[in-house]
Amino acid sequence: MAFNNNFLEDIRSRADIVEVVSDYVKLELKGKNYTGLCPFHQEKTPSFTVNREKQLYYCFGCGAGGDIFNFLMEIENLPFYEAAKVLAERFGVPIPEYNNYSSSRKLDEMRDQLFAIHEWTTRYYQYLLMDHPRGQAAREYFEKRGFTRATIEKFRLGYAPQAWTALFHFLKKKGYSDYLLENSGLVLPSKQRNNYRNSKDFADFYDRFRDRAMFTIFNLRGQPIGFGGRVMSSDQSPKYLNSSETEIFIKNQNLYGLNFARDAIRQTHQAIIVEGYTDVITAHQHGVENVIASLGTSLTENQARLLARYAEEVYIAYDADTAGQSATLRGLDILKNEGLLVKVVQLPDSTDPDELIREGGAEKFHSLLQNYVSLIDFKLGEVIKNHDIDNPEGKVRAVQELLPLFLSIDNEIEKDYLLNQISDKVKTSRLAVERELEQFIKEKSKNKDKENKNWHTIEEKNKLQKGSDDAFEARFLSAIVKNPGMFPQIFASISSDCFRNPDYKLVVEQIYLYYLNRQNDTEGSNFPSLTTSELVESIAQERAKKLILELLFKYQEVDVTENFIKEGLNKIKEYQKTMEMGTIIQEIREIGSQGSLKDLNQTLIRYHCLLHHDSGKGGC
Repeated sequence: MAFNNNFLEDIRSRADIVEVVSDYVKLELKGKNYTGLCPFHQEKTPSFTVNREKQLYYCFGCGAGGDIFNFLMEIENLPFYEAAKVLAERFGVPIPEYNNYSSSRKLDEMRDQLFAIHEWTTRYYQYLLMDHPRGQAAREYFEKRGFTRATIEKFRLGYAPQAWTALFHFLKKKGYSDYLLENSGLVLPSKQRNNYRNSKDFADFYDRFRDRAMFTIFNLRGQPIGFGGRVMSSDQSPKYLNSSETEIFIKNQNLYGLNFARDAIRQTHQAIIVEGYTDVITAHQHGVENVIASLGTSLTENQARLLARYAEEVYIAYDADTAGQSATLRGLDILKNEGLLVKVVQLPDSTDPDELIREGGAEKFHSLLQNYVSLIDFKLGEVIKNHDIDNPEGKVRAVQELLPLFLSIDNEIEKDYLLNQISDKVKTSRLAVERELEQFIKEKSKNKDKENKNWHTIEEKNKLQKGSDDAFEARFLSAIVKNPGMFPQIFASISSDCFRNPDYKLVVEQIYLYYLNRQNDTEGSNFPSLTTSELVESIAQERAKKLILELLFKYQEVDVTENFIKEGLNKIKEYQKTMEMGTIIQEIREIGSQGSLKDLNQTLIRYHCLLHHDSGKGGC
């Protein structure tokens, strides 16, 4: 960890995890906790829990959990360094310099510089578009699209000049190295460089974008992370050129315009997905602000998961000439699998949302949204139009292609509706379709591999003893974690071997390792100031961390008093004593058959000592 503990504790003391999580999850207060639908996996019943007092979150469904740093890292796909900076800036904590130099620091610094390079590039392109004669053609292109100056400034549109090295030299004057500029993806090496020692070849670059109208791609925090460039003349290709993936831009984890649309999506619970940059910008300019683009017609699981954090319903409004592509169909299934209600907007032939909104206004677009087609009807229509259902062979192929739709439907009413629709559209009896479905399911069942989905709780994973001893160990361990100030007293009395449950042994081992490291660093003087949140995030073993979080939230009502912990220590030590006595009895039996009288006498003395005295760690 590059930052010092005082800085991180300052963030923890000022930050409110409920406030941060609420930016991504709709939370409802229930008792001491806030609950909501988990943003990290698909679910219909809330199992995601946030505790303001402990400044921790945990999902009983998928096991995701941690503190405010961990949440921001997971939800925004950030390294720790960036998450700490974002939180510090949000809650007014001064950011210190690094206190060490490491490979992680180098990567963090590179990301910072890549953000800066993209910010300078955005300003450079926007200046050429707005204030330089070379941007005249691009200005006319955007004006023809109907974009106002306010819209151009909001979306930070620009122009890449018709020159090979204009951007490269601009950024070199800002002090950036060839290595950083190449890693930004904004410039490309002009030669195949097999020998990196040759500095002359290493510096030979040209601009990726030349003579193009530029669309800036932002992350959720509104930082430029990439670009899309459209040609200015018909002899150029490709028509649209996008940034390559870099340390700060991963295409399948971003949605164009989401930084602008997020609040509107959260308020309406609806998102509208379009294809292109201009579709998004035109919609926003006309007041339809819950519109985003997928950076490609084929949606990915990461994009769907990102969208599901804010929306419940999704309208697909792709151009009329691409709505039936197989890539689009796959994207619709991905959205549905993330628990989103998918609706397909059927645009008039040869139109796109940009043109439709410019000519008919937001009202025309909203009227099309109201006349959406359900996902089932859309898929049904796409299959039917590709087969000749007036002959028997076409009917058979159409039905066979439609039967897999039933595998993704859980609702009986939907299944009944689909059966009726297939029999109606294919012009055959419902009974015939039902029989084909029955045979299809039988064939599927023969080859189906059963998936184990019990991946969330300790009990489901391990099927361990459910007796009172096991339950007590769980409650006692949660109490230990809630009271780290008593670690010196606790670990002077017990060890991980005192626990029967192997999971709890693992947790205690990890806590003890942290205790030893902390004791060495601080001479054991500040354990009373150690917070549960800090302890959880300091556990290196991921499984142990998840087990701790589960115990904390599952047994949060346990009254953590000093007496409770003392009683627990006595009970744990008593168990350890019983286990050791059992071991000694086994040794006595073995000695009786083949050992010496001296060995037997020494073992009996150990047994007598253990039986009548509490002598040291573990009750021995």
